Amino acid sequence: MKQSYKVLTIIITCLLLISSTASAHSGRLDANGGHNCSEKSKQKGLCTGYHYHRGEKAQPKATKPSKKSNQSNKSKQQSSSSKSKKSSQQTATSKQTKSAKQTKQTKPIYQTSKLKLFYNGKVQKLQSPAVDLKGITYYPIREISEIIGATLTVDKSNSKLSVNKEQLTVVLDDKKSNIIVVDGKKYAPIRTIVEKLGITVSYKKETATIHLND
Repeated sequence: MKQSYKVLTIIITCLLLISSTASAHSGRLDANGGHNCSEKSKQKGLCTGYHYHRGEKAQPKATKPSKKSNQSNKSKQQSSSSKSKKSSQQTATSKQTKSAKQTKQTKPIYQTSKLKLFYNGKVQKLQSPAVDLKGITYYPIREISEIIGATLTVDKSNSKLSVNKEQLTVVLDDKKSNIIVVDGKKYAPIRTIVEKLGITVSYKKETATIHLND
């Protein structure tokens, strides 16, 4: 009997605990998954205040970024944008500098020729002096044409020059003839300009002179 009484006592105690727990909680949860304890539950010591059920905690609500955070992000973006612009400008400047250096390096280095020019025994003074380049002396085509009494015509493309004298013509092509440009004027070796026009060319090393004769 005593054992039966003990078992019955335990069962009744468990039922009372279950019923009191159920009455302590209404079963209604707020948006966060919890609620406040009832006064009865507080008195019985079942809970002390606001709590969550089944160990579940509410997910924290997403907070909007503060103004300071937005300003910080904007300043970072502006800083990144300014850095990228500076980098692109520096890259463009370096490319221009390299291109300018290459242009300077590839530009031919001319030297003024010290040779004197004679035509039919008379010394000729050139307004645009002859130049030496890689062992070859170049003369201004237009001035030489005028000195020997020839006419010079240029085609529309400005790539071909025709020198005419007494029914003889020599055509100088920028692509085929040995032509260079100095200060915007076209130059060629003296023999290239005059030999096909029936003019002889002679060079005297001891006097450093070039002689043209009809």
